Amino acid sequence: MPLSDVAIRTAKPASGIVKLSDGGGLQLWIKPNGSKLWRVAYRFDGKQRLLALGSYPAVSLATARDKRDAARSLLARGIDPMDQKRRDQ
Repeated sequence: MPLSDVAIRTAKPASGIVKLSDGGGLQLWIKPNGSKLWRVAYRFDGKQRLLALGSYPAVSLATARDKRDAARSLLARGIDPMDQKRRDQ
């Protein structure tokens, strides 16, 4: 089930990292200190990778979904999104 902005705002931290999934590899990590971070989990070249997208609320749910879709389009063309992000910086 996709995340909603209300669910994200009301999510509480726990003693460990809480992971809320939006689908398509997009995850919101809630750390014990209360910070909320966007991550995209994907596979490239047979390996599990994790791409950081930013923190919530600086990166909104809609923006995180757009970034996830951009990463998936890079994967479809055979480009590692993490390598592309490093080249862009």
